[in-house]
Amino acid sequence: MKVSFWLAALLLAATLPATGAAGQGLAVSPPAQIAAGAQACLNAITKDGLDARRLASEGWIGRNAGEGDAATRTGARTFRRETVMLLELPTFHNCIVVARIAGAADFQAVVTVLAETMGVPEVDEDGMARWTLADGKFVLAEVTGSPDQPGIAITVRAAESLE
Repeated sequence: MKVSFWLAALLLAATLPATGAAGQGLAVSPPAQIAAGAQACLNAITKDGLDARRLASEGWIGRNAGEGDAATRTGARTFRRETVMLLELPTFHNCIVVARIAGAADFQAVVTVLAETMGVPEVDEDGMARWTLADGKFVLAEVTGSPDQPGIAITVRAAESLE
């Protein structure tokens, strides 16, 4: 999963130069907004990709990558609502939520909100939270960024992309 996150961060940086990688440059997002982004990804991701119309109906503003950059070559698209960004990586059939957080307490608050609808996650020794849902979708939440600019990345994968 780390590889897909770093690829996402690189593509996000290429797509939105003013934003930077791993949510740096974004304002700190409230945990409820971040959790809403994860739910939007869960609702919109399928084995065929991300349903951009569904995201638009929920207020997410989409943007295709500019010509010639890394995101164009991969088909990546970004979506933004308030202070949260979503990145679609169609090759992997996933949707990645990228946001800034104030610190570790915010990460735990996001995991707590997500646990209300997805159940208790498995948490590994690095603090990453993982869910495998009944419909086969996979969700991974991890702290990103640096101590002075922490972020969160939540990767949502469609069930068929895991095979």
